Amino acid sequence: MTYSILKAIKGNALRVEGEEEYIDVQKLLNYVVDEVPKLAMSIGGVQQPFFKSPAHQQSYDIGRVDNLLKGAIKLTTPRPVLLTSYFIDANEVYDSLNLSKKLDAYLENRSYENKEKSFSFSYAREIPNAYRISGTYRYTEEKIELMIAVTQNNIRVGNTISLQVDRDKNVDDMVQEIYDQVMKRIFD
Repeated sequence: MTYSILKAIKGNALRVEGEEEYIDVQKLLNYVVDEVPKLAMSIGGVQQPFFKSPAHQQSYDIGRVDNLLKGAIKLTTPRPVLLTSYFIDANEVYDSLNLSKKLDAYLENRSYENKEKSFSFSYAREIPNAYRISGTYRYTEEKIELMIAVTQNNIRVGNTISLQVDRDKNVDDMVQEIYDQVMKRIFD
């Protein structure tokens, strides 16, 4: 809601009179009621604020906005959202390494730590515009071959990522390599 209010004050819902811009309470709250559900849906949430006033109630201004105030309002770009991953051992037809679970735990932890490449992680199955990491892995005599896809709205983002890791490498190291490759795909 705060983000919506700031967007409104920055110029999305101001009342203009001549060359002056004002924050009109009714216009502001109507904008927030429309905007909050859209923002909540974009991160997998549900919020439905409401604004109710008596029919005879007239709106009023609560302030005047100038370019100095607008410039002081810094709105960050929403962070990308990563959804729960899905990996499968191509030979066993299930995730024999528990790679999905370990990658999800890693992503959840990194979503709080990583300041350079900031993202949110959700265990949700579907969120509009969110990214999903999925893939298969297969054992060869000396290696584990991974084929990884990053998708957004069920559309592949870039080409499939191919990784080969030593068969004796632990899963945590594999998770780190997957993470590094996926971050390049999303942020570079």
